Amino acid sequence: MQLLSWLADVAHDFDDACVAAGDRYFNGRYLDGYPAMVAIRALRPVLHRAVEPFLDDPEAAVRDTALAAALALAEHPALAPYRDDLAARARRLLLTGDTRWRRRQALDALTAWGHDTTGLARPGDDNRSPYITTQSPDADFADHPPF
Repeated sequence: MQLLSWLADVAHDFDDACVAAGDRYFNGRYLDGYPAMVAIRALRPVLHRAVEPFLDDPEAAVRDTALAAALALAEHPALAPYRDDLAARARRLLLTGDTRWRRRQALDALTAWGHDTTGLARPGDDNRSPYITTQSPDADFADHPPF
């Protein structure tokens, strides 16, 4: 479980929203300084295969952690065919899960993939990722970085 949790956290740390936020701050060159991040992002399909069996684990905490990892990993274009199944799992998590961090990850993934999340957020949920900005892509981040 600890390794799966670590993988979920790492997957979130190099997801598309994080890279987009870095690109806004570093003028589109965020990944230029992080070859390890480029390499691990390329491994997302392999990592997804390692996580996938845990999506049906009998223990809810293991399932939810695996889902958090799979949602971030599925941003890779090769994993697009898995998104409908993951979206259904994310909706189930939002209907039954109480962990605010995991709920926010599910909401962010559904929103990023163009799914309607109306009625899925609860009072107290922060349904907006800290990496998603409403500012113009041309905004000056020198004094106010998005992270």
